[in-house]
Amino acid sequence: MRSNPSRTLVGSARASLCLETGDLAGAEKALEKAYAAASETRDLPILSLVAVNAAAYAEARGRHHESAVLLGAASRLRGGHDRTDRQVRELTRRGRAALGEDAFAAAYVKGWHLDGKAAAIEADPAHLA
Repeated sequence: MRSNPSRTLVGSARASLCLETGDLAGAEKALEKAYAAASETRDLPILSLVAVNAAAYAEARGRHHESAVLLGAASRLRGGHDRTDRQVRELTRRGRAALGEDAFAAAYVKGWHLDGKAAAIEADPAHLA
C-alpha cells in the first residue's frame, strides 16, 4: 500500500516555513520526514517537491552547487523544467548570482541528467548533512 502524499506536502510546507524563519535544524527534520513520506509514495513528481525544498535548504547553508544540482534533480523527478514555480525561479536566480551562469548551468545539468532512481537518491536531505 502506498503512503498518502499529504504527509509529503505537510513536511515540505514545514520545511519552507522553517527556512523562512531561519530554523535550519527544523527544516532539516521536516525535510527528512517529507522525504520518507515521498519515498513511500513512489511518486516522483511528489518527491520533486522535497528536492526543491532541499535545494532551498542547501542554499541556506551556503551550498550553492548542491542547490543547483538538486534543482536539476527536481526537474528530472517532475519530468520537465518548471520555470513557472516562484520558488524555483528565485533559487535559480540566486544560484546564478552565487555561482555564475556557467557553473550554475553545469550543476543544474548534472542533476537533470540523473535517472529517476539517482535523482530520488539525490533528493535525500541526508546528503546535505
